[in-house]
Amino acid sequence: MEKKINIYRLIWIIGIILIITIVIYLVAKYIINLNQNLPLYIYQCQASTETVNGDLNATDYDTICSTTDQTIFEEKQLISTYHCRGNSCPNIESVLNMESEIITLLYPDESRALFDAKNGNIISEAYKDYFIMINNDSQIIGYVVQTQDNTFGIMDKYGKVITDINYEQIGYIDKTIFNDYNDSYITAIKDGKYGIINITTGDIYIDFKYDELHINGNAIINVKEGLLYPIDQNGNNLLNNGYSYIFGYDNFYVTIKDKQLNILDSEENTLNLDPITIYDDYVYNDSMTFGNISTYQSENIIYINLKNNEEYTEYQYNIDTKELTMN
Repeated sequence: MEKKINIYRLIWIIGIILIITIVIYLVAKYIINLNQNLPLYIYQCQASTETVNGDLNATDYDTICSTTDQTIFEEKQLISTYHCRGNSCPNIESVLNMESEIITLLYPDESRALFDAKNGNIISEAYKDYFIMINNDSQIIGYVVQTQDNTFGIMDKYGKVITDINYEQIGYIDKTIFNDYNDSYITAIKDGKYGIINITTGDIYIDFKYDELHINGNAIINVKEGLLYPIDQNGNNLLNNGYSYIFGYDNFYVTIKDKQLNILDSEENTLNLDPITIYDDYVYNDSMTFGNISTYQSENIIYINLKNNEEYTEYQYNIDTKELTMN
């Protein structure tokens, strides 16, 4: 009888040990999985554009997607792998630069990571938001960063912060537009006043003493009584008259005033023989009008695209012959 009791006791002890072992194994496995960073696969994909009526357009465009499921994409589509924070993975919030494959990743807690998908490098995870600055050749020249306290600073393209992060605003930022900078300079606000910062060095180029400044092309623009005046580093007007639109090139300006578009040289002489009529008044501080005009230079030709009554018209100005033609 005593021998049977000992056998039952031994079985009971072995059972308890087995149960404890299984529990320890499961706990250890849980801890390991909890601390293990789940891989997020970044891959090339396509998306369809959406029309105004909500119907999908047949035209697809290349973009970047993410997934934790390795079976969703083909190996040739894989760009790189991002390691999540444990099992919490972000979604791609936006593709900031398709050519360089720079993306922002948004976590459920609304924190963000700036990720170089092409090289598989985390550029920064320190800030609330990121805004990309590119030059005329679509190459990245830096980022504007935003803190949780809604202050702003400038970070170079390698992730090094080059300014104080205490500006009230840098560049012009809303839901669809980030501008007011060129290859060298960007606007900023400090203590309620506008100034200009050097993008490369972070140095102050124009002191913070203006009620409103903008940058369009090579022109730094002071706004006075609703009109735009290009200025130099010391605040001197480069043109005598104010305009409702100015885009600056090296030696001349594309301007709009009184519903007339003209090309002016640095002495404010009109270069085109006939002005271009603008059907609606151009309001610079209205972000909706930013899409109504665009201009760029290619070799000796200045291209000007205008939107009038939902129709787009392209004009070409030949710098050598001083001829303005409409396409």
